[in-house]
Amino acid sequence: ASRIAGGRPHLCICHATDVRWLSKLPGRRLIARQIAKGATSMWFLSRTLRDQFLATAGLDPSSMSAHVGPMPIDAPTALAEPRAELRRRLGIEGFTLLFLGRLVPVKGPDQLLLAVSQLPDPVSLRIAGDGPERGRLLEQARRLGIDATFEGWVAGERKEALLRACDAIVVPSRAKDGLPTVLFEAKARHLPIIATAAGAIAEQIHGEPDSVVVPVDDVAALGRAIDRLRTQRFGAQPTRG
Repeated sequence: ASRIAGGRPHLCICHATDVRWLSKLPGRRLIARQIAKGATSMWFLSRTLRDQFLATAGLDPSSMSAHVGPMPIDAPTALAEPRAELRRRLGIEGFTLLFLGRLVPVKGPDQLLLAVSQLPDPVSLRIAGDGPERGRLLEQARRLGIDATFEGWVAGERKEALLRACDAIVVPSRAKDGLPTVLFEAKARHLPIIATAAGAIAEQIHGEPDSVVVPVDDVAALGRAIDRLRTQRFGAQPTRG
């Protein structure tokens, strides 16, 4: 894209996957330098990603114009239905978690399914997003006996309704994830967040009320955080006989 631009002003946006794959390419230093030279400015979702790009390119920070910060999000929109009506329309009952993102390994949806399967009391899931792992995740949810509804890719009113109707959002990212936009969508709607300490996630939700950060790849800790929030919202469940 930097080559095609032919000197025309353009912004190069670098997500975690972009920087990670660039660092593995043959000729990566030359490619990275061409990108930096061609772009009017570069946008990185975290300082870690910026530093990784600079290391790949072998460049000094002063050699390019760079912005560090989260991607912009759509502002919350008003919905005609109150939350109780939204939940009824969407078929949501009881404590329900939302996963919103690409169905790829780095986003950790498989770990969320495993954590929910190990909870002492049932928790429902809404999995919003699509990707190459969808079939495998559907089979995993079926095998584990989880109440998981796969929404597919969502946008507009459907996405807004899920963010308003679910009780919390879970961001179970693995170590190489960067800074998921969904964190800021959840914060804008005051939705409780349970997330791993991947990338720049911890620094972005530190001090946020009703938000918890757990270690990366720790399914047990993820499950405990979910169970604590469920108990806070719905109280202790009757002992099963």
